[in-house]
Amino acid sequence: MPLKRVKLHLYLSVLYLLPVLFKVANALLRGLSLTAPLDTLEELLLTDFVGKSSDTFLYYLPPAYSLLRYGEPVFITDSGVFTLCYRVVQSFVFYPFMVAFGEYFPLYYVFTFSLVFANGLAALLWEINPNRLRLNLLVGSLIFPTAFYYLPFLMLEAPTASALLLYTYFTFRYVRRRSDTNLVLALPFLMFAVFLRPEMALLSAPLLFFAFRSAKKYLPLVLLSVLTPLSLNVRQTLKCGDQSNFYLWAYAQRVERERGKPYGDVLDFINDLGEDFKVCLKKKGVPDPSSVGFGSPELNSYFQMFQLNNREYSACFRELFLKDLEPRDVISLLRQIPVNFASLIFPSLSSSRFFERAGALSLPFKVFYVVYGLLTVFFLLCAWSCGKREISPFLVGYILLCFLYALYNPFGNFDALRFKMYLLPFEVLFAGFTFREFLRPLQS
Repeated sequence: MPLKRVKLHLYLSVLYLLPVLFKVANALLRGLSLTAPLDTLEELLLTDFVGKSSDTFLYYLPPAYSLLRYGEPVFITDSGVFTLCYRVVQSFVFYPFMVAFGEYFPLYYVFTFSLVFANGLAALLWEINPNRLRLNLLVGSLIFPTAFYYLPFLMLEAPTASALLLYTYFTFRYVRRRSDTNLVLALPFLMFAVFLRPEMALLSAPLLFFAFRSAKKYLPLVLLSVLTPLSLNVRQTLKCGDQSNFYLWAYAQRVERERGKPYGDVLDFINDLGEDFKVCLKKKGVPDPSSVGFGSPELNSYFQMFQLNNREYSACFRELFLKDLEPRDVISLLRQIPVNFASLIFPSLSSSRFFERAGALSLPFKVFYVVYGLLTVFFLLCAWSCGKREISPFLVGYILLCFLYALYNPFGNFDALRFKMYLLPFEVLFAGFTFREFLRPLQS
C-alpha cells in the first residue's frame, strides 16, 4: 500500500475518532457510566451510559438484550412471556457486541463503527483520486462537520453509513475496472444497509443498473441481496405494525403546531390527547401499563407503547390523525415537504437536535452548512453533466432517497443532519468525482 494512502487512512482514523473521544470525556465529566449493566433489562434501560440516546433506550436495547438473555426477542416476567415487536431486526447489530464485550459493548460499538466509517471513507476517496493526498484530506475533512455529531451514538447512523461507504467503494471500483469480484463484494454491504434501514433498497439503483447493463448473470444475486433483508423488514412490519412511528410523530407535530409549543416528551403528548386515545386503546385490548411489571411507571408506559403494543398504539395514532386532518393541513404538507427536501442539501434550514445543543456555536455551524450546501449543489450538477453513465446511476439513487426522506416529518421538526448521514457516502463520491474532472486538464 502506498505511503500516501497509509497517511490518508491514519489521518481520517484519528479525525473521526475525535467525536468518540469527546463523547467519552463528556460522559466522564457528567458522571455517566462507560459501561452498560446487563444484569436486568430494567437496569439497562434506566442507566445513562456513553452513547445512549432516546432511540437506543427502547428501540434497540430491549430486543438485543432479550436475544442475549433468552435467545429470542421476548420479555419474561411473573405475568408471563411477552413478545417484543419493535425494531427487532435492527437490534441484531447490537447483539454481537453484547456477546463479545459484555458491559463494555457501548465503547466497542462507537469505536468500531467510527473506525470503519473513517477507513471506508479513505478507501473511497483514494479510489476516486489516487495519489492525491491533500485533495482527499480536504474532502474527508469537508464532510466531518456533517458527520461528527451522530457518529458516536448507539444508533443505526454509523453502521449504515459505514456499510454504504464500502458499498459505494466496491461499486465504483466495478465501474472503473469492470471486475466482477468488486460487484460481488459490494453486495454484502448493500444487504447489511438494507437490513438496518429498509429504505436503502433505493440505493441499489447503481448496482442494478450496472448488473443489468454489463453483468446480467449477477442480476439475480443483486436482487436477492436487496429483497432478502427487505422482506425481513416487511415481515416484521406486517407482524408488529409500523416500525417508523410515522403517525405518532406526524400527529404530535401537528398538535404541537396547533398549541404553539413542543411537548417535553411523548408521554406528555399522550396524556394531552385525553379520553379519545384511551378509548381507542381500550377497544384494541391494550392493558394498563402497570401490567408490564417494571418499577418505573414511565418505563412501563414507554415499553408498552414501543415494544409490546406498538401495532395498537400506531393504529390509534393513525385513526386520530386522519380524523383530525383538515384541508389546511394538506397545504402545510405541500409547503413542508419541499422545505424538508431543501434541508437535506442545506441542513441549516432544519430543526436538528444538534443546533439546540450547540447553543451559541450553532451559528458558525449553520454558516458552514450553507457553504457545504452550495458546494453540494455544484457537485450534483457536475455529476449530472459530466458523469454520464459512470456517475448518473448513483445520482438517481441519491435523489430517490432525498425524495423519500422529504416525506418524513411532514409537519416540521425535521432533523436533516441525521438523514444526511445516509446521503454522505454518495456526496463524497460526487465531490471526489467533481475534483477529478476539474483537475484532469492539469494532468494532461
